[in-house]
Amino acid sequence: MEDQATVNVARWRNDVAQALRACKPRKSRMDEDYNPPRDPDGPTPKPRGRPPKDPSKNSDHTKRVPLNDNPEALLKHSSLPSSSGKGSARSRSRSRTAKTFEQRKTTATIDLPYLGSCVPHVERRSYEAVRAKYKQLPEPVANLFSALTNIPHSVIPEPLQEQYLNDPSALIDPPHHRDFLPVEDTPYELSRLPALKILVDQIVREASFNHRMDAIERQWGGTVFGWLCGHLMSWPYDQPFRLLNIEQCSIEPSELHTKMPNGTRLIYSTEVESITDSSAEEDSNLKGVKKMVDWCLALALGYKDEDILEKAFTTIHANECSVNQSLSYIRRSPIFLDVELKKKQPATDPEVELAIWASGALQKKVHHGWDPTLPMPAITIEGHIWSWYMFIPKRGKSNAMGLLMLGPFSMGTTASLVGAWKIVYRLNILIKWGTTEYSKWFQDEVMGWARGRMGPPDEGDSSMSELWVKGMGGKDH
Repeated sequence: MEDQATVNVARWRNDVAQALRACKPRKSRMDEDYNPPRDPDGPTPKPRGRPPKDPSKNSDHTKRVPLNDNPEALLKHSSLPSSSGKGSARSRSRSRTAKTFEQRKTTATIDLPYLGSCVPHVERRSYEAVRAKYKQLPEPVANLFSALTNIPHSVIPEPLQEQYLNDPSALIDPPHHRDFLPVEDTPYELSRLPALKILVDQIVREASFNHRMDAIERQWGGTVFGWLCGHLMSWPYDQPFRLLNIEQCSIEPSELHTKMPNGTRLIYSTEVESITDSSAEEDSNLKGVKKMVDWCLALALGYKDEDILEKAFTTIHANECSVNQSLSYIRRSPIFLDVELKKKQPATDPEVELAIWASGALQKKVHHGWDPTLPMPAITIEGHIWSWYMFIPKRGKSNAMGLLMLGPFSMGTTASLVGAWKIVYRLNILIKWGTTEYSKWFQDEVMGWARGRMGPPDEGDSSMSELWVKGMGGKDH
């Protein structure tokens, strides 16, 4: 038995060696100009290059190599590469096809210029170009833009000056005297400054650690961004708000998806792999795209407002029962700030993801007849660098609604102490705007629409009757 096993192994090795020799690439035929001169009286040289093909032999190497009855050799030989494999087929298909606007786009190839040809269209413009073309911007847009751009050069509250200057060894880049903001210009309550200082210092240290360790996006979001927003949630703003993780939330329903130039729509999913070929075959007008945004800030509604929304939702289709562009757990959360986190050199463009997410919000407003002119701010966080954007609705050709994208503008950086305080300053402005201007818009437009869906209130409901008399419930869209 041992002799037979040894023979079988030897035969198997011999068959594999023959198969490998048969697959060995041969040199291509050389041009005659490269052949060296030879002596006419000398021997005839052996012709160089590939010998003529014998039509009687099969071109497939699996037919040229004799195989024994050894199953292991057969299995090994059958796994050798073939000249007619998928690789050559893909190369042929790529060489004879051209890219057009009618061709479907993949996640990696969707960019802002392409979104400019979609519906709704998204166009990047500088603030100066928008002012020059439209002369006068809507007041909410101009006010928010001015507040975010015209911040003081010194942003560290002056009451913290003594603590920072007396202990410069605690930070890599201790602040200078010129970095401190006078008390009368400080936008925070003085009693909250000690806790805020501890938080900002901790964020700078944690961001440095994340950068050195090349931390994942979720680590950046859960520590640097999450800690800051979680702390600000306890501040006495005009209305409470929530920090929501929406990385598993898609734009729903499909009618809110961006429409490509050929009329087909994009699918927004939390995972590209979850969109199978069968689903694509069922609806050839849909194309899979990865999820859009990681985090958002949204108003925290009271029980009365949520009850009114639920009653209004009973009068419309189930796919419309949301105050934003998603039917997930955030469907009753009024979003006023979108946040996308990315590491350096991301696989997908964070600006494209924010633009598509904002397009879904715009279509949601237009669908229900809510005023779409309110600006939609957004933030990208790429490592230490924070940037802010603003999406402004506009009408394009054929009176179709689209978006102007302003940005990116520097919001600050967690690589330095002063940069981190600039982030806190601007984030505080955005939260104040969301809990005041956006909150008023939501009450007038969305809650007014919800009360209108419910009809006139009962005579015994004095609180509802008062709102109805003021016109909030009877607003007709």
